[in-house]
Amino acid sequence: MMSSMLARGNRFKTLLQGSIPAPLQGILLALVSTALFVWVGVIVRILSDSVDLFQILLVRQVVFLIVLIPAIAVSLDVLLKPRRMHLHLLRISGAFAALYLGF
Repeated sequence: MMSSMLARGNRFKTLLQGSIPAPLQGILLALVSTALFVWVGVIVRILSDSVDLFQILLVRQVVFLIVLIPAIAVSLDVLLKPRRMHLHLLRISGAFAALYLGF
């Protein structure tokens, strides 16, 4: 299953590289990421009236993890050997605090 996901990802990457110039790819990715960020913010604001914020953030991170599974699978050996663990823990703590306090 994982190999088929990676194969699809490589086909998508090859398709984009051949048809869309690199600067336009960057612009499109920036626009899509901005739109998704705004969309997530709106959904969190709407749901925060009826659902606990911690649950919203948990589901958000699980979805994010599922989306990143192909990239994680490709570079798992590097990800399991961090060189500066204290900086990773600081980054994770800061990101959680920013998400929890920001919404």
